[in-house]
This record gives sequence, structure tokens and C-alpha cells, in this order.
Amino acid sequence: IDINTIDRIKELAKKRGWSLQRVAEEAGIGINSIYRWNSKTPSTQSLNKVAKVLGCLLYTSPSPRD
Repeated sequence: IDINTIDRIKELAKKRGWSLQRVAEEAGIGINSIYRWNSKTPSTQSLNKVAKVLGCLLYTSPSPRD
């Protein structure tokens, strides 16, 4: 995940008047999970939970074929 994704989460949360803490609570994940996404790739499950509470769809790229 790149910083643009985290910035986008912050932007969408702000539009709802939510903090990242609120997003995490609504998604049922720890706030530290979101902050760790700056340095660690999140699970698809966690991203889906965040996308759902923010009213977004999560699009993933297909895996490259070897």
C-alpha cells in the first residue's frame, strides 16, 4: 500500500466527519493497524472492512502471471 491509499482513507473519513480512530472502530480493527499501513501491507480483509465503512469499493490488481 502506498501513502496515497492512507491519504485517501483520511480524506474519505474527513468527509464523514470521522477520525481515523472512528474508522478503525467502525471497521472492527485496531487504529494501530491503519497506522502500520505506512510501512506494512494490510490484509485484503482489513482493507475491505475499511472500504465498507467508508462506503467505497476496493479494487485490486490481478496478480502478475509468471
